[in-house]
Amino acid sequence: MAEIKKTNVQLAVDVMARDYDSLLQSMRALIPTKLPEWKEYENEADFGNVLLELFAHMGDILSYYQDRAVNESFLSTAQTRRSIIQHLRLIGYKLSTAAPASAALTLTVPETCNEVITLQKGDAFATKSQENSPSIRFEYTREVAMEIDCSTLSASGGKKTIENIPIEEGRLVEEEILGVSDGSTNQQYPLTHAGLILRSLGQGQQIQKDIIVLTELGETIEEWRLQDSLAFSREGQKDYIVEIDENDQAMIIFGDGAFGAIPPLWMPPNSPWPGRRSRTPPRPRAERSGKP
Repeated sequence: MAEIKKTNVQLAVDVMARDYDSLLQSMRALIPTKLPEWKEYENEADFGNVLLELFAHMGDILSYYQDRAVNESFLSTAQTRRSIIQHLRLIGYKLSTAAPASAALTLTVPETCNEVITLQKGDAFATKSQENSPSIRFEYTREVAMEIDCSTLSASGGKKTIENIPIEEGRLVEEEILGVSDGSTNQQYPLTHAGLILRSLGQGQQIQKDIIVLTELGETIEEWRLQDSLAFSREGQKDYIVEIDENDQAMIIFGDGAFGAIPPLWMPPNSPWPGRRSRTPPRPRAERSGKP
């Protein structure tokens, strides 16, 4: 709480009096000199005292929002995720998404099993759920299927063991239709499921893509390339970017024709416009590995 000081027998206004108690004390300290006939200003039943408390309460709230606005204006003092994301965009950085947990899974099968087990991308496993913690979903995420011939495995204790199966936390979402292109610039399509796992665009992303976006126009299916920014994309280059907000909602954003191509406009059959006919609309589709 700020202190009230006297300078040359006059009360000095403390500009740091910004909380409820300090504001109320400062206003009460001015009453004897500004309104000496008011003697009951500290009485809880006095209506004037009620007004003082209301003003102090409003001042406390306004001070809080002023401090918060100033703090959120700087990256070093920002507290909310939204402010941090916006500050990083100003300097050309993008906040990373959550990294999925990975593990090497060990499976056991009965000794009598002599079948061939094939693991495809998206095949799921889960940990045991407990009273205070739900089960965690893991998936086989390799592009190449893993085949295990159980007839070649040696048995021990009535069981056969399969070791070192690579799995990652998350859920694969396939064939998600995002929308239909209207031919406008900078089209945006939100992903239905939040929690997109999107690693940096490096060698790992090239080998194992976290997201795949396709457009379909008639019988033509084209894959678009994920970029960090469309600032360096050329006219007609099939690029897109992903922006993720403070609620983990991902947005697919296409170019404007000059910086990145525009998804082709779909025209229904028997359209009077020549050269723009197709049987199916363009459908940006996402295949991604997201958190459960």
